[in-house]
Amino acid sequence: MLFSETRPGSIVIAHNPQTTLRKDLVPWEGRFPYGSNLDWSRYPYDGACSADKARSVFVTYDPLFREDNLHVKRLPKHNLVALKVPMVGHAMPQWLLEMGILKELNDRIVDNALDPKWFFQAAKRRRRLPRYWQNLFHRSKNLATRLLCVAKLVDLGDNSVVFKKIYDEAVERVFPFVLESGAIETISRQAREFRQNIENMQAICEAQRVEIESLKNEVSNLSLANRELGERNEHASALRCEVSRPDPLYGHLSRVNSVLSHELVRVMDCFIHYNFRYLPDMFNEKLYLEQNPDVAQALQKNMLHSAFYHWLTNGITEQRRFSVVGDPGTEIDHS
Repeated sequence: MLFSETRPGSIVIAHNPQTTLRKDLVPWEGRFPYGSNLDWSRYPYDGACSADKARSVFVTYDPLFREDNLHVKRLPKHNLVALKVPMVGHAMPQWLLEMGILKELNDRIVDNALDPKWFFQAAKRRRRLPRYWQNLFHRSKNLATRLLCVAKLVDLGDNSVVFKKIYDEAVERVFPFVLESGAIETISRQAREFRQNIENMQAICEAQRVEIESLKNEVSNLSLANRELGERNEHASALRCEVSRPDPLYGHLSRVNSVLSHELVRVMDCFIHYNFRYLPDMFNEKLYLEQNPDVAQALQKNMLHSAFYHWLTNGITEQRRFSVVGDPGTEIDHS
């Protein structure tokens, strides 16, 4: 990182970086006493400042390792690509090598093809290494986590000296505590509750799946109905064309068509467009009674069932205006 100042726009790859050893800048750094005790006043360099000149700074580190995490926090954020590998400690290159991703990681960075999602998945390979579970056992104070670490090490067939020490410690401290405190019963009860919750969730998912299938069937039926309705609309359009054809054979149809007003033609179009379902919504009773006082008078004397009924039986042929549908700015409320 320090030399990136000499090559602005460069790509920096840093594993567990130490930005500086100056005590006035990193008073919490105590891992390197020899370097920290040197006189750095003659060399006022700081990797965190120099990294600002780089195009990108790729940093691999353990965010749970205090000193490395604090060093990374000193770096500028605008060009930082933080690649986190928790619970591995300080020797990051060795970990990446054992996981088999060190070379591929460097190649992807150089080729500008690194996807953080790929690195996140690739870093999970550390769980195949016994050393990962050894570190987790020593750094965790949770009983269940330590038991898990012992079980994983047994599954991985770890026969190292470290595992033997871990196993002896587990036999001496962890297992007796489990037996004496009744933790086994607690864990078993929690496991049963967890299994029951899983079964409940599976039942809910199955019910939702059935509901989704039902909705799909309804959508399919509606699609068929819409397709059939479209065919009917096309047939109605063809009939209108036949009616309007100036052929002597259709003279009587032409005379009937001339009787129909522009209002009725508009209504027929609305019938087709709205699938005949919104006819009552299009009929404006107030307008119809205002335009036809004789109908209003007959309705007051209970001589008619309704204004809408009068329009259906007489108003259509008498060319009486019944609606404002088709006027500019007029819409039908389908709610």
